[in-house]
Amino acid sequence: MICARSKKQRRCRIPKDCETGLPYTQIIHNGRRENLCTKISLENLNIHSRLYLPLSSEIIHKVKILRYFPKIIEIASKNISLPSFYLPSIEYNVDHLSIENMIIGGGISGLSLLENLNETILISDSLNDDIFFDPLSDKNIVEKIKGIIKEKKDKIINGLFLGKFDEGYLIKTEDTLFIVNAKNIIFANGSRYIPPLFKNNDIPGIISRRMYLRNYKSIGKVMVIGSSDDALKTAIIAKSKVLYKKGTNMFSKKWINIAEKEGIDIIGADKINVKRKGKELHINFDGIEEKINAIVYAIVKQPRLEAISNSNIDYIFYSFSHIYLPTHDINGKAKDNIYVIGGSRAISDYETSFLSAKIIIDEKYIDEFRKKINENESHLIHFYSKNWETRTSPYIFGDKGYFCECEDVTFSDVANEKRKGYKTVEDIKRTTGACTGECQGKICSYLLGSYLESEKLITFRSPLYPLW
Repeated sequence: MICARSKKQRRCRIPKDCETGLPYTQIIHNGRRENLCTKISLENLNIHSRLYLPLSSEIIHKVKILRYFPKIIEIASKNISLPSFYLPSIEYNVDHLSIENMIIGGGISGLSLLENLNETILISDSLNDDIFFDPLSDKNIVEKIKGIIKEKKDKIINGLFLGKFDEGYLIKTEDTLFIVNAKNIIFANGSRYIPPLFKNNDIPGIISRRMYLRNYKSIGKVMVIGSSDDALKTAIIAKSKVLYKKGTNMFSKKWINIAEKEGIDIIGADKINVKRKGKELHINFDGIEEKINAIVYAIVKQPRLEAISNSNIDYIFYSFSHIYLPTHDINGKAKDNIYVIGGSRAISDYETSFLSAKIIIDEKYIDEFRKKINENESHLIHFYSKNWETRTSPYIFGDKGYFCECEDVTFSDVANEKRKGYKTVEDIKRTTGACTGECQGKICSYLLGSYLESEKLITFRSPLYPLW
C-alpha cells in the first residue's frame, strides 16, 4: 500500500479528501511530486505498522537540542516529503480582465447563479460536485446543472483562485495568471468536511463523505460519524450505523424519519478509539467494538473560509454548530458588492443551495428559500435569528489524536499550550507549528477553533495556493 510518511513521526497517511491543497494529496515518487489520490486503493487497504520515534511539537520548537546537534536537521530533511529535483518553472502569461460579475466556485449554487447573470465569469478548478456522485440526489437538479454547464461553458474558467492582491483578484490557469477586477464578487466556493478527533484518527481508512461518494461502490462495511443530515444520508447509502457526539445532534426531522424507516441506528457517543488490523478497522465507541473497512465522516459542512476571509469579509464562530460563518444576511449579502451562496454559507442540501443563488437575482424566491432552510438546514436558523446557545464540539471524541496531521500536532501538544494560557488558534499556531504545513490551516485551523472555541482562526494570506 502506497502512503505518505508524516514529517515528524513517520506515520503512514493517505488523503482523507482529494480536494486541491489538502493534506497528503501528494507523494514523492522517484524524486517527483505526484498525486497520491490516483495511486491509493480504498478497497484494498493493508497497512503494516512500523517503528517510529514520536517527536512532540514542544520538543522540536522549544528544546535546545537542535542547537547542539544541528546534524539532526540534515538527517530529518531527507525523510520529509520533498522532491529531489525541481522541474523548470512555468512561464505564465499575465492577462488583465474587467468584468461586471465574478463567481468564485463551480458548485450547484455558482452554476445556478451563472444561468441568470450576464457579463459574468465563473472560476473553478473542478465542476465535479457531490451531486453528480450521490445516488440520493434529485435527478432533475442533476440534469439542470449539466445543462447550465453545457450552455455556459464559454463563461467558465478552469482555474484556482489565489486570493486578493492590490492589483485585483488573482486567478491561475494552466498557462495564464488573470488579474481580475469585478464590480460584484459572489463566493460559491462551497464547504468541506472537517475530520473528527479521536485516538488514531490519522490512520488510513478514515475518509470524508466527499471521498466516499466517489468510491462507495468499491468500499465494504463502513461506520459513519457525524451530527448532520449528510451523515444520515451517507449511512442510508452505506446501510451503516451513525455515531455522533452526544449533545450535538443537528439532524432534521425529515431525515431522522427517513433514516429510521431505512433501519439506520443513530448512536450518541462520547469516546471513539480506532485500531487498524490488516485490512480492517476495529472501532470502539463507549465500550462497544465493531469491525469495519472504513470510517466516513460528515460532521457538519464548514464553509471554505480561506478565500472569503482573504477578501476582507469578516466571519464569526457560530458556537451552536461549531462552524465559522462569513457575516451575511438571509439574502447572502456580506458587503455592498460581495455575496456568499450555497456551501459558502454552510448549506449542504442541494435544492436549498440552488435556491440560495436565485434569491440574489429575484426576491420572489425568498419565502421558498426560508422554508427550505427550516426544513433542511434547521441548525442554521439560530444564526439568522442571532440568538443561539453554545454547545459542545461535535468533533472531539476523546483526549487523544491529531489536530494537525501535516505537522503531527497532537491533542496533548495543544492541551499543554492551552493550560499555559494560549487559547486562540493563532496562539497555538505560533507555539506548536500547527497550521503551517501543506494545507496551510485548511483543515486543522477549524478543528482547533472548535476545540478552543476561538473567535478567530489564522490569517489566510495570498496566495492561497502555490504559484508554482
